[in-house]
Amino acid sequence: FNIPVIAVTGSNGKTTTKELIHAVLSRKFKTHCTSRNLNNHIGLPLTLLSMKKDTEMAVIEMGANHLGEIEQLCAIANPTHGIITNIGKAHIGTFGSFKNIVIAKSELHRHLLHRGGVAFINSNDPVAGPMKGRFREPVLYPAKGNFYHCEMAGADPYIAYRSENGDIVRTHLAGAYNFENIAAALTIGKFFGVDELDANDAVAGYAPDNMRSQVISKEPHTILLDAYNANPTSMEAAITNFDKLVARHKVVILGDMFDLGDQEIAEHQHLGKLLREKDFDAVYLCGKLVKEMTDEWPEANYYPSREELISAISNTTFPPSAFLIKASRGMGLEKVVEAIN
Repeated sequence: FNIPVIAVTGSNGKTTTKELIHAVLSRKFKTHCTSRNLNNHIGLPLTLLSMKKDTEMAVIEMGANHLGEIEQLCAIANPTHGIITNIGKAHIGTFGSFKNIVIAKSELHRHLLHRGGVAFINSNDPVAGPMKGRFREPVLYPAKGNFYHCEMAGADPYIAYRSENGDIVRTHLAGAYNFENIAAALTIGKFFGVDELDANDAVAGYAPDNMRSQVISKEPHTILLDAYNANPTSMEAAITNFDKLVARHKVVILGDMFDLGDQEIAEHQHLGKLLREKDFDAVYLCGKLVKEMTDEWPEANYYPSREELISAISNTTFPPSAFLIKASRGMGLEKVVEAIN
């Protein structure tokens, strides 16, 4: 096929960014994208094989937990454009080190350099930003003076942003960390000539329903369900964002983070220290690994199993509250939502 193929990889925000890019580009082009998060050596070929003949744009998500996987996926999809959403500690146990994660994500850049492709780079990101020096003409966002500039105007809980034309756009995405994903989609939309009003409308109309920054109203409570996956970087961002949320009563429910290897104890202890610094009204911890957090936060309600947690939650009557629920996929903490009353 001879169309633009946009590869999306990174430690956090891949699927949300992919969905937003798809929504924006679909305002002008017949756009095909990865279904759900089928982003590995099996899912990616299936995505390409399901592409219709009249497709004008392809947005392909690429995931990895070992060195060489992004390189392999690039060899299959042959992307013409690419974006690394950010680089954090996801799958650090299987990668072996943070340095290896940087090398792995950089495999996309090496592919683009080899074929003369285009890289979209977040100039504000402390790790990905400096990578702009690899390219003669990187497409930068979202800082003032970049190819595309926008600013966050609020996140309580939904993000509002000031677009390049000065409009304030309100979204259905919760969590300040999602601003970078929005900015990426708007940048790519501008690059491919999508009208800014159409792009803003596409972003405003996108509503996550996949346990990624999903806001659920369960009167009298508001639940921020972010239980699709978790790693040290995304967990810290979620806790920090929730701490800034304006609510009279806040409840945090966290589960284990997986794939951390020999760093699993230290990373869970670090989050325990972070929780200790916050002023949440109640903290519930579930799983074997999060027990490490109780050394730093002994006041937390700890339950080894999800069933014990659900029993405790269902037998507690909460005042009108905001809830944060986050854990790795294997914990299945979305089932806790039904128990909240």
